Amino acid sequence: MPIHDPLLHAVQVQDMPPADRDKVIQIFFTGSQRLGCPLLPERVFARLRDPDESKHPHPALVNAMLLVGQAFTEWTPGYSTAEKHHLPATCPSAQVLLAKTQAYLNESLSRVDRMLDYLQASILLSYYFFQTGRLHEGSMISSANSRMTVTCKLHLIDQSVLEEMLPGHAPEFGQSLWDNTLLGRPQDTYELGVRIWTFWQSWYYDAVFSLIGGTPLTRDPVTPTTVFPRPAKTYESGLALRLQNTSFRELYENNPPQIPSPPDEPEGSSHPLATYLKGLALMERANKLLGKVNAGLPLDDTEFSPETLHNLHASVQCLLTEHLPIRNHEMLSVAPLTKLDAAKIYCPLAERVVGHVFINTATIQLCRLSRALTVSLPAESDSRRQALRSIRMLELSAAKGAVRAIRLFGDEVRKLDARMRGSAPGVNTTVIQEVQEHPCLLLGFLLTSVCMVLVDNIQSLKLSPSPTPESATEMRSSENDLRLCIATIEHTASSFPLLAIQSKKIKDYQDRSNRALASRQAPRWEFERRAGLDDDIY
Repeated sequence: MPIHDPLLHAVQVQDMPPADRDKVIQIFFTGSQRLGCPLLPERVFARLRDPDESKHPHPALVNAMLLVGQAFTEWTPGYSTAEKHHLPATCPSAQVLLAKTQAYLNESLSRVDRMLDYLQASILLSYYFFQTGRLHEGSMISSANSRMTVTCKLHLIDQSVLEEMLPGHAPEFGQSLWDNTLLGRPQDTYELGVRIWTFWQSWYYDAVFSLIGGTPLTRDPVTPTTVFPRPAKTYESGLALRLQNTSFRELYENNPPQIPSPPDEPEGSSHPLATYLKGLALMERANKLLGKVNAGLPLDDTEFSPETLHNLHASVQCLLTEHLPIRNHEMLSVAPLTKLDAAKIYCPLAERVVGHVFINTATIQLCRLSRALTVSLPAESDSRRQALRSIRMLELSAAKGAVRAIRLFGDEVRKLDARMRGSAPGVNTTVIQEVQEHPCLLLGFLLTSVCMVLVDNIQSLKLSPSPTPESATEMRSSENDLRLCIATIEHTASSFPLLAIQSKKIKDYQDRSNRALASRQAPRWEFERRAGLDDDIY
C-alpha cells in the first residue's frame, strides 16, 4: 500500500498531454549534456512509449526533467528569447513541477522503486536549487543523495567493475559488486555509464554546496574508486570499456600520470565536464589536507608532498589544452547563424571557461597546501625561501590563467555576437546582453581565490625597493585583472546575493593589505594567515 502523503495525492493529476510533455522534455535535452546528465533522449522516449508502465521512467524523474526543461527557457542565454513562448500552454508552473518532483521522490524512496531514476531526479533537483540560489535546500538533498549513492555502491566502480560488462567476463552470482544491492547488475553498458555519471554528478553537487555554503561534507569519507565519466554514447557503444579510464586515486599519487587520453583515442570519447570533477577533486583534497596541517597534524608522503605539486600542475594543465579549448573558429563558420545556433555554441564555451577557472583555482589551493608544508623547513634556509618563491610564481601563474580564460571568453562572445547579428540583423537582443543576464554563481565564487592572489601580487610589487619598468607593467596588468575579477563577482552578486559575502572578503583583504603597506610592513598574506606563517616570503 502506498504511504499516506497528502502532497502526493494533490499533485498526481496528469495535467499535460503526452505530446506536450515530450516537447518540454526535448527542451530539457537541449542543455542536459552540458550538465553532465547521461540520459540519452532516444532511451528516455523509448521507455516512455513502452506498453509496460513499470518500465517507464519514474514520475519523479519525468517531473524533474520537466522542471529543469522549463527553467532552461529562462536560464539559457540565447535560448530564452528564442524559445520562451514555445512552452506548451499545459505546462505547469515551476512551483507545481517542484512539488510533483519532491512528492514522487518520496514515493520512489518509500517503495524502493526505480532507484536509479530516484538518484537522477535528486541530482536534477540539486541542480535546480543550485541555479536558483536555494543553497540550504540544495545542500540537504545533495548530501542525502550522495549518501544514497554510497549505499548503492556507486563509489566503487573501478576498472575491474567495468570489465564485468565485457563479453564473457560476467562473474558468478555473489562475486559481482552489484549482487545483493539495491540496483542489482546493470542491464547493459549504457546503464553502467549512467551509474558512473550518477555517482559523479551526486559527488559534484555535494562538494559544490559544501564549498559555497561552508557546510561539512556528509558523504562517506572513503576515497572513491569510481573511474571518471565519459560521454553517454561511448557507454552505449561499449567503447568506454575498452579505453583507459582515470580514477580519483591516480590524480593524487606522488608521480601522477598525464591525465589526457592517449593520442590514438577516438575524438569525442572524453567529456569536458570530467575536467570539472578532476579540478574539484583536487580542490577538495587540498582543502581537507590543509585543514589537517592547520590543526597541527602531520602529513605523510602518501597524502601529499611538496614535490607532487609541480607534477600535478603539469598534469591538470594538460587537461585545459587537450580537452577544454576555448577558441572554436569552426563553430563560428556556421551560416546563417541564428540565435538558437548561437546558444548552442555559447553554452559549451561557457562550460569550458568555468573548467579553466576550476582547474586554476584548484592549483591555487594546492599551492597553499604545499606552502603550509614548508613550515617544517628551517625558517632562514635558502631551500625554504626558494620553495616559497617557486610556489608563489606557480600560484600567480594559475591566477593569471583563470583571468586569461575569462578574457578569451569575452573575445569569443563578442565574435559570436557580431556573427549572429550579421546573419540575423533583426534580433531584439544581443548575445552579450543575454550573457550578462545569466551569470554563473560558481564562477563568481571561484574567482575569490584568484582575487586574493592578485592582491598579494600587487602589494608585493608596491613593496619592491627598486621598481623597474617591467614591474610597473606587471602591476598595471595585475590591477586590470583584479578589476575584471571583482566586476565579474559583483555582477554575479546582483543575481546571487550570496556572493556579496565574497565581495566583502576581497575588500576586507585589500584593506588589511593596504594598512600594512601604509606602514611599510610586509602584509600577512592570505596563505600565511591560513597556514600560520608570519615571515615574509621575499
